[in-house]
Amino acid sequence: MPRRLTKSPNDIRTARRERREKAERDASADEVPADMDVFRNTLARCIAVFIGNRKQLWRGCPERICRRQRACAAPRIRCSNSPRLPPDPTGRGVARVMAQVQRALKSLPARQEKD
Repeated sequence: MPRRLTKSPNDIRTARRERREKAERDASADEVPADMDVFRNTLARCIAVFIGNRKQLWRGCPERICRRQRACAAPRIRCSNSPRLPPDPTGRGVARVMAQVQRALKSLPARQEKD
């Protein structure tokens, strides 16, 4: 019987999965970057990729890299295919969040004094 020269779809999927898992292992090293902004951007990208993969948003993504990898690549840090949040026309949401942040900051020294 002649030797098969093409790979089966299962072989291709297995190779893709192994490459993706290797990249995830390499990316999840326990190195702490010196610059906190780099860490924050990396964390934001990891969260966006996780959500995009979980909801399989890559299936209809306009980004070619996501469809090619069959996984969210989040090239713009945020998933390109994720639903956008509706705008807040009154601006009350921003004011509410700012008030919560201010209250949390005011309670922070009180917590430290108690300890």
